[in-house]
Amino acid sequence: MPTALELAKLLFNAYNEHGLHPWKTFDGRDVPRWDELDDAVRAKWLVAAITADRWLMSEARKQLSCDGTCAYRCARDGSPV
Repeated sequence: MPTALELAKLLFNAYNEHGLHPWKTFDGRDVPRWDELDDAVRAKWLVAAITADRWLMSEARKQLSCDGTCAYRCARDGSPV
């Protein structure tokens, strides 16, 4: 499982690798790579990664039934969720 900082970098790279003009800003300039970002920008991506991770973990907990089994597995085999 990646650290929060590794997740931040992963999200930053994914964001910039996709779209009509990868690794370009809205006005056509090059987007700096992760190691070229200043600490303030990396901190914003870190907060975004932590927030996303917390939300995903919260959603995962909601999917667990009271006995701790996976709701997906229960739904797939026909037992109650």
